Amino acid sequence: KTKLIFEDGLGLVDFHLSNRICVLYVSEADLVAGDEFKRRLVRFRNASSLGGIVIVEKTPITEQYFSAVQKLVVLQLGMVLLPVANQGEASQLITQLVSSYVSGEMLNELWEENYLFST
Repeated sequence: KTKLIFEDGLGLVDFHLSNRICVLYVSEADLVAGDEFKRRLVRFRNASSLGGIVIVEKTPITEQYFSAVQKLVVLQLGMVLLPVANQGEASQLITQLVSSYVSGEMLNELWEENYLFST
C-alpha cells in the first residue's frame, strides 16, 4: 500500500520518491508547447543535488521531439529518462518506482550503477 501525500511548493520537482530521489514529469502538452520544460530541467539539475528521474510522455504527437529530449536529459544533464505513453502509464510507473524504492531493490541498483547521481 502506497501512502500519497499532496504538498504545495515542491518547486521544480513534481514528485519526491525519497529524500534524495525525485521525479520530473514532462507531459505531451509540455513538449508541444515549447522549451519551458527544458529550462525547468536545467534549473533543477543546476540547483539540486537530488537524483532525478524524468518521465516523458512519448506519443505519436511527441515522437518528433523525443530524440532531442533524450539527448538533453541523458547525455547533457545525466538524468534517467523513462518514456510513457500517457498519464495513466506514468501513474503506474511512479507507483512501481515507489514500491521498488520501499523494497530497496531497483533504486539502490540505479544508485550503485551511477544511473542516478547528483552533480
